[in-house]
Amino acid sequence: MPSRPTLVSLATAWGPKFGGINTFNFELLKSLGIQPRRDFDLYCAMLVADGQTQADR
Repeated sequence: MPSRPTLVSLATAWGPKFGGINTFNFELLKSLGIQPRRDFDLYCAMLVADGQTQADR
């Protein structure tokens, strides 16, 4: 079975806390994640995730 397409985003933090690319990635992945016919996987890779970030996932 072929694997699904995957979008991987890189960030230093999850969410708009630090602005810039983090905010862009956060909004983009949130928007793509709620698509009703989404046939791809979404991931965001961060170097460090604090306790609140892990709780929000």
